[in-house]
Amino acid sequence: MDLKRRVAIVNWSLRIAGGVERYIATVVPELLTEFEVALVSEVDEPADRDEVYPSLTEHRWCVGQIGIEATLAAVRDWRPDVLYVHRVDSALFLEELLKVAPAVRFVHDYSDTCISGLKTWQSSGPTVCTRRLAWPCLLHYFPHRCGGLNPATMIRRFRTASVRARVLPLFRTVVTASAHMRDEVVRQGVSPDRATCIPTVAHQGLGATASGTADRSARRVAATSGSAPAPWRLLFIGRMDDLKGGSLLIASLERVAARLGLPLSLTLAGDGPARADWEREAQSLSSVHSIEVRFAGWLAHEAMDALLQQTDLLVVPSIWAEPFGVVGPEAGAYGVPAAAFAVGGIPEWLVEGVNGHLANALPPTAAGLAEAIVRCLEEPAHYARLSAGAVANARRYELKAHMDALSATLRAAV
Repeated sequence: MDLKRRVAIVNWSLRIAGGVERYIATVVPELLTEFEVALVSEVDEPADRDEVYPSLTEHRWCVGQIGIEATLAAVRDWRPDVLYVHRVDSALFLEELLKVAPAVRFVHDYSDTCISGLKTWQSSGPTVCTRRLAWPCLLHYFPHRCGGLNPATMIRRFRTASVRARVLPLFRTVVTASAHMRDEVVRQGVSPDRATCIPTVAHQGLGATASGTADRSARRVAATSGSAPAPWRLLFIGRMDDLKGGSLLIASLERVAARLGLPLSLTLAGDGPARADWEREAQSLSSVHSIEVRFAGWLAHEAMDALLQQTDLLVVPSIWAEPFGVVGPEAGAYGVPAAAFAVGGIPEWLVEGVNGHLANALPPTAAGLAEAIVRCLEEPAHYARLSAGAVANARRYELKAHMDALSATLRAAV
């Protein structure tokens, strides 16, 4: 019998702090069926979050607990056949890791190709930046409002990002979740034959079933035919900051309600620095009796599952170039279509007229977003087709297809 190959998964933390760690938690048990797996991290935080895979206790090392040198020595002694690297904050640690074994990098965001990680000019309305990371970016940073206003922070982040960008072409393979991000890493110097797009995993909740699509459409028809029609239920999921477009979504609601002639209920699930501003903007709609806005905060898995089962339309109003936007396929598995601006990787999962509608993002406006929402909802038969299309589209992001491609990529890198 052939011995299993050894894969060391590397990330800044091995606690579930966000989408990257959720992804790692999903693939580890699948990889263990085919590989021996070790877990390597820089820190063990946030302390109040669950570990990505607590059952794997033997081969795991943390820089914050034993230091860089001891961690690197332990990884070398374990002799991995390949490293599967995600986010690494320490440039020194990243460079030393590449000396240990062949490595595959999953680029989840713009932290390797942009000082701020936003890839957006904000000086005169959000504009996607297509520059390659290099020293001239320092000249654009403040005039184009690429990030904050602290020069020391700009220099520190530029140095770290520059190391990441320099070593990116040295990985055996660079994986991205979207063709948009593949183009981004190739622009940064990764050879096209070393860059591959593997559609990411859309986590399917407890109630995500194809049979729910017909039930959803039937419930919707019944709900709108009564003397007091039920509201259309819209949903936003994500971190609340300015580039996520919540202000435009809230500003679009009056137009949507007027066009549809039906009440609206918007739930915003998440939190972040823009939440207080969005809550104030939503209060201005309190006199519009046909519109209800609710801020739910971050929701546990079961609560989100229940919410998606009761949602009619996901709205993704991001005005920056989302690397992918996995929330769309995740909602789609419940039969929930989507409306969004056509930015970044979103048009790769939101197919116009198939599982939702796209709004023009040049520039992004509340009126444009309202039009996309109305097109999704105004015709019952069309809405039913979009709901069915959402389920069909979500199947492209099922776990098996992702693991088949990932396993082949890791083996080829050895």
